[in-house]
Amino acid sequence: MEQLTAKKLENEAAERILNAATAVFADVGFAGARVDEIARRADMNKALIYYHVGSKETLYGEVIVTMLREAEIRFMQGVSNIDSPEEQLRQYIRHVAQFIAEHPEIAPIMLRELASEWEHLPAEAFQTFQRILRLLKKLLTDGETQGIFWPTSPILVHFMIVSPLSILGTIRRNLARYEAAPERLQYIQQSFPANSAELLEEFVLRALKK
Repeated sequence: MEQLTAKKLENEAAERILNAATAVFADVGFAGARVDEIARRADMNKALIYYHVGSKETLYGEVIVTMLREAEIRFMQGVSNIDSPEEQLRQYIRHVAQFIAEHPEIAPIMLRELASEWEHLPAEAFQTFQRILRLLKKLLTDGETQGIFWPTSPILVHFMIVSPLSILGTIRRNLARYEAAPERLQYIQQSFPANSAELLEEFVLRALKK
């Protein structure tokens, strides 16, 4: 068996902390999160949390920055080496949908941040968000220049895509936490078509294409 090095052990501890913190912040938000609960879910002493990461504020910032960085990389890779702005937009939507489905914690965390006017959003996370918007703006502008898309607002298109997917992702995550989910949650979740992401893709393209 390979002997674990101190660095590898440290990295594994940091990953456990980050995963536990992500789940706690998604469950109760920044204000409701307690380092004691994060330590319990990470199965380690609270003192180790402060040693590896620092304060709750630092940990929260790391959670958001980590998620948004990964999202940025995925979205950029999704549209690279594609010439058609229409196909770029389709791939952008698909990668957003896939990312939210694979990272269900991001939706409740970012929805709470939006509701609190980005009160705890780190500058680095906001800069990453701006780069994602610039990526979307470029493909929309290219489509407009080529006569494919109507003139539009990148941030409006972004939220056209993200909002329904975030709501659906949050509902699905909440349902997964129950053995017997409340009827109201089941009703809303069942009201979404099974192919919601595909339908959203078509809605957005129909709205933008000339």
